[in-house]
Amino acid sequence: MAGARGAAAVSPARSYVSQPDPFHSQGAPEDSGDAGSHEVIVHDHPVVDGGWSVGSAAPLEDGCMPLGHPIKGVYSLGIYQVPGSDWYDMTVPDVWFMDEESAQRAGFRRGDG
Repeated sequence: MAGARGAAAVSPARSYVSQPDPFHSQGAPEDSGDAGSHEVIVHDHPVVDGGWSVGSAAPLEDGCMPLGHPIKGVYSLGIYQVPGSDWYDMTVPDVWFMDEESAQRAGFRRGDG
């Protein structure tokens, strides 16, 4: 795997985190139709170059996904996980990618699961 590890701000962006809406998802009457609603929490973050060429972003301090970079990369294993994979939620990324092609171009391979 080759890549420049320097980090430079690319563009300001927002990260979106879907969290349960306490006013609708818990204790809502069954006939309300809103059970399971989520509110969207918006965080302003710069998207910072992940050091692995175009399409990579550095992890954010608060753990949010950088906007437009849903693929989680793990440098020490040389793998990436895609949303919906068995290990996605448990993976703590060293770098995030825009798409699988960006991860593969950086020398990462798709993880099992």
